This record gives sequence, structure tokens and C-alpha cells, in this order.
Amino acid sequence: MTKLFVLIGFLLALPAVAQDVRQRLFRAEVFALPREAAVTLMRRPLDGAAMHAEVLKTAGAKLEKLILIHGRLGMRSTAEQNVQFEYPTEFDPPQIIPSLAIVNPGGSKKDSEAPEGPVSPFNAGIGTLSTTTATAFEAIPLGDTLHLEPVDHGETHYELMSTELVGMEKQGDVPKPVFASRQLKGHARLVLGKPAFLGTYGPTGSKTPETLSLAFLTAHEVSEPKAREEAVPFTYPSLRATFEVVSLEQAAAHALLLETQDGRAVYERAVQNGRRESVLAGRSKSGSRFVLSNADEHISATEFDPPQLPQRLILAHRGLIEDLRAGRQTGLGKPAEVEGGDPNGGFGFITTLSPTAFEMHPLGERIEIEYAEADGVIALNGAFEVSHLNGTTLYGSIRHPNIETRKLVVGVRTEPGKRVLLGTLNRPIDTGVKSGNLEDRVWLAFLRFTQ
Repeated sequence: MTKLFVLIGFLLALPAVAQDVRQRLFRAEVFALPREAAVTLMRRPLDGAAMHAEVLKTAGAKLEKLILIHGRLGMRSTAEQNVQFEYPTEFDPPQIIPSLAIVNPGGSKKDSEAPEGPVSPFNAGIGTLSTTTATAFEAIPLGDTLHLEPVDHGETHYELMSTELVGMEKQGDVPKPVFASRQLKGHARLVLGKPAFLGTYGPTGSKTPETLSLAFLTAHEVSEPKAREEAVPFTYPSLRATFEVVSLEQAAAHALLLETQDGRAVYERAVQNGRRESVLAGRSKSGSRFVLSNADEHISATEFDPPQLPQRLILAHRGLIEDLRAGRQTGLGKPAEVEGGDPNGGFGFITTLSPTAFEMHPLGERIEIEYAEADGVIALNGAFEVSHLNGTTLYGSIRHPNIETRKLVVGVRTEPGKRVLLGTLNRPIDTGVKSGNLEDRVWLAFLRFTQ
């Protein structure tokens, strides 16, 4: 697995002009509306805030996505909520035995009987003895990814992407996944506290044509930390960072975030009414890199050698042919009882599918922070990740893990004792991959520095 993230560079000295380090909390929302209602709204001369207010009152409107992320001017922030779905990209073709002979020894009347059905002089009417085998795989993230980069005068570069598995098709023995993708990429001039309408967002191939999704982005100002007013420059020898995740039902979280965006107020309400999902804490000093990881290692195969067949096969028993015709040549079925020992007798696949390359996936929690502190003001870059196994996908006899990954990469300015709302670490739902995630909840991530 590649490194969690690469820090852009060592943190620069704290800027002296406050407006150059202005930070914001961004809220991205996607609503699914009845198509006619959505079209009617877009025809009206409404700005983003007025359209957003009308959507909240529209009958049949459903909040599909709610993503929150903290951002600083001139820095790119990312929120990911994906399942890594692996699918085959290279295959080994079906194999047949080059030389096949049928010998009836006449040991008994039963053995001397000719097998039922037509017998090909080439392959005894059995057909291909192996099927197409996947030998290499690639991964695609299914779920949602949001990139934001605020610049001067309210301008914000944004990119919202969603990918979903909508079905599996087959061409012969080759499985072909079908994906549907949505993307909105551009820039918007955001007025603090007022939603901006970004555009339509779907539906994808798995959604009904009776709905149409509308995407909105709202920026809220986050207060700047104040430097300590002392004659002698002040620094903390070290600070403890505490990272917490609290989840709420989606409707409750949405109502709370429409009401307030203050980190302390959101945290107190969320803890009171929600469910605490995670707590991590560790200590570090200014200018050093801090890493905390609680994870198990899950190893999965990524490349395979296909099964190998014998170069010459002699069938001397009627029961062997019956096994082959019944699809039991691979040992996957229960062979028929025959006289004289092993009914598979050494024929069929000589080797099984063999993995030749592996990949390790850390499953758990990981935070990585580098911060600079001066006069009580903390400027940090951080990455916060939660991952776990979310079911598997089967290709023939190959079972691949679906790794669920939720990640925030943000830049923050804060002060000791203040709790910062970093964003959301939601579990992906609209992926098309069967999983145990049926909870429609919003996972809120908080960070606080203390002595």
C-alpha cells in the first residue's frame, strides 16, 4: 500500500497578515429530487441560497450525500469515502489436454459399456477441461471523493467525484464490471454562509430516471487563533493531540450543521445525541512529525499463475468420464463412487490456481500530523484515515477483499484547548458492492491540542 500521504513541505513561518491564512469549513450536499420538481426549480430565477431553501421544502427530496471538510487558503483539502474494488484485467485462456485416449480394459460388464452420449475422437465429448482464469487485477475506488482548494476573494476550486458498480456482465467466461461515474469540477465564488448551486449530479445508471440530483457547496468562516501577547516569545515544549470521531444519524447531523458550525458546539451536541466511534491521542513537539497507527495487516493475492493440465491423459474407467462430464474434474464436486480407488485417478488439473504476488493492507486507524507552534498559534498539516475489510468479491475460485477507506487530508490553524471540526469520515453507501454497511450515519471528526 502506498504511503498515506506526502507532506507538501516543511511548514513555513506563520504569516503576519490574517487574511492570507483565512480558513473555512465547507459543506457539500447532494439532494435527489423528483425529476420534474428539480427541473422546475432550475427554471426559476433563484440564486443558490434560495434554491437550497426550496430543496429543503420539496416533497420527495432526499439527502444523498453530506460531506464536510476544513480548508485553508492556498491549500488543497481532500475527503475520501471509498471501497477499493478489485477486478480482473488480464486472463489466461482455457486449456485442453493435448493428448487424450480412452481405453476400456473390459474388467467388468459395467466398465466395458460405452459411455452415454456422443464421444468426440479428440476430447471424448467432454469439452474444455479448464476455463478462463484471471491472472492480474486492478483496483478502482467506489464511493465519493471531494477535493477543495480555497483561494482569494471567496474563490474556491472544487472537484466532487462519485463512482458506483452498477452490474457485472460476462463475455464467455470473462467477467466485465460495469461502472457509473459522476463528476463536478470547476470553481465557484462563495459567499460565507450561503449555499452555491454547483450543478446537476446524476442520476447514474443504477438510479431511476424519475430522479435528478442537485449539488450544493457552502463555506463557513472559521475564527483565527490569536497569538499570546507576551514580551518574550512563548512556545510549548510539547502538545498532546486528541483525535475523536462521533457519529449521528444523517438527518440529525444535517439539522445540526445547518444550525451551527462551531467545533465546540457541534462536538457537545454530537456526544450527547450520537455514538462515539473512535478516540486516538498522542504527544509531539513543534516541527516534528507525529504518526499514530492502530491497525491489523491483511494480506491478499494480486497476481496468479493459472492451473496446469497434463500433457497426456488416458481414461480407463467409465466412472472417470462420468465425473468429467458432471464437472467434477477440478475436485469441486463429489466424485462418483467407483471400484479401484481414487475416482479422479490423477487426471484433470495437476496444479491449482497459484498466487504469485501479494499486497498488504493495514486495516484500522492512522493519523499523521506535522505542526508548527509559535506564541500559542498552531499551524498543521494532517491526514486522518480509517480503513477496514468490507466483504469480498469472488471471481471463480479467487476471492478478493473489498477494503473500505475513509480519509481526510487537511490544513488547520488552531490554538491549544480549542476543538476543531476537521470534517466527515462517512462510510460509503452508494457503491454497488454488497456489504454490511446499512447505517445512514454521518461520522464527524474532531481534533484538539492540549498541554
